[in-house]
Amino acid sequence: SWTLPRNLDNALLLEATLQGGKGIIRVDSPDLITASLKTIATVVTPELKRQVVTLEPVAPGRYEGYFTAREPGTYLMNVTQWRNGQPVSAVNGGVALSYSPEYRYAGPDETFLKRLAKAGGGSLLTDPAQAFADNLPAARGRIELWPWLLVTATLLLPLDIGARRLTFTLAGILAWWRRGRMPGRESATSLTTARLRQRKHEVRESWRVKQKSGIPVSPNTPAGWLQESTRPLEPGEREKTRPQVPTQVDTHTSRLLEVKRRTRK
Repeated sequence: SWTLPRNLDNALLLEATLQGGKGIIRVDSPDLITASLKTIATVVTPELKRQVVTLEPVAPGRYEGYFTAREPGTYLMNVTQWRNGQPVSAVNGGVALSYSPEYRYAGPDETFLKRLAKAGGGSLLTDPAQAFADNLPAARGRIELWPWLLVTATLLLPLDIGARRLTFTLAGILAWWRRGRMPGRESATSLTTARLRQRKHEVRESWRVKQKSGIPVSPNTPAGWLQESTRPLEPGEREKTRPQVPTQVDTHTSRLLEVKRRTRK
């Protein structure tokens, strides 16, 4: 208990200091007779833990002891002198360990903020809504184009090599364009050719079947034509059997002559 009996002598002088993470307790007694008394200090830390320290005499009438003081806060202490197991004098005291200066909240330095804003061409905001105001000057910058040009040149390099290796002429381009515009004519020609080949194959198969069965084949029939065409021709017969295909000029002239004869009649 911190309540001391009234008959105790409170003539002791207590001095407590903090230095380098430890506390120093010094007690002075004006009565030199008490130099042989046992002096004990009880220290209560900010975490409410007790430390018992025995003070040693360092000079006539002076006692000194040390305790651990690393946590910030107030340290309370009670120093009591004992004789034959009975307290004869006591003194109470305390010491405070303040927080580090860097933990102290000093508030905003408005003077420094104003100078900083003025140096950067800005202003000190008084309303949080001003942070979203659209009043800043337009910012301009430069973008390097050489990476994009290098990528473009790399992509166009295969096209350049292909254009140098391949030969494109105007006639070839026109022919390709015409084929692309007239796909139906080619398909119709291919269909007609396929039908003719199919018909030729059917006639040839029919002639072979009749030849094997011994049925006579008339020369006027398509099978007869095939039969006659299979016989090798003499050089003179080739000229005779060669069909006379009228040219386009002769046909046109014949038509004109026919029209002229009709008009005379």
